[in-house]
Amino acid sequence: MSTPFSEIYTIFLNDITDQRLVDLLTPEELGDILEDYLMESVAVHFKECKKDLNDMDLEAKVFNSNLTHEEKVILSKGMKLKWLQSNFIANESRLVSRLTTKDYRIFSPANHLKILLEINNETKTEIRELIMSYLYDHLIYGGR
Repeated sequence: MSTPFSEIYTIFLNDITDQRLVDLLTPEELGDILEDYLMESVAVHFKECKKDLNDMDLEAKVFNSNLTHEEKVILSKGMKLKWLQSNFIANESRLVSRLTTKDYRIFSPANHLKILLEINNETKTEIRELIMSYLYDHLIYGGR
């Protein structure tokens, strides 16, 4: 049995509140971006998966194994981290570096960046905790 990428995309899109991602892009553009986020999640954030996440069909947009809901959630959290870093933290960092001291105080992008970095760190912690729980369950119970 296989797991369509779209199942993970749905979990990810339900976890974020940026409607612009869906509204401003064509379905093809959105699919390309979501696939990029998913591939980073596979390669960087969930290397510990007990299933071979590299066994996929990119044309059919499916993993060739049946992923559990827990595995899908971990992948979607990795996607969220990529989304935060590429869409908000990088843009806010560039904005802070271009503003004068007066602008900096008026708009306070530093506070905004601080909040974004906190969300980024919370998401990283959440991913680590989910993976630790996942690994523990597989070690103790052999998976669920």
